[in-house]
Amino acid sequence: MVTKFANSKMIKITSFSLEEAFGKPFVYFVSPEYRELVIDRHKKKIAEERVPDKYEVEILSKDGRKILVEVNASIIEYEGRTAVSAIVRDISERSQRDHLHDLRFEDAGGEESSAHLD
Repeated sequence: MVTKFANSKMIKITSFSLEEAFGKPFVYFVSPEYRELVIDRHKKKIAEERVPDKYEVEILSKDGRKILVEVNASIIEYEGRTAVSAIVRDISERSQRDHLHDLRFEDAGGEESSAHLD
């Protein structure tokens, strides 16, 4: 897989140093259970098959934590070759907020409710 990991934002998300991450394929940082999906999507993108541009996967931080990210991939031409450019965004906090909202919704009996203090 040609995709390289060398983005400063990704360095911040994962805590790897630039030296540790530079030149390594993106899939190296993907949690094992998502690697096949990432490789498959990459191959299909390069082959110009129809696959979703956005999807969620977990990547691994330097200390082994799993971080939920959103990948937004698109086809570009790089040095005369077809390549995939991907924007990777940490969505773990958003996911936690959504999960907490879902729990509150379930606790309220499945209906939105609000408490009024008089």
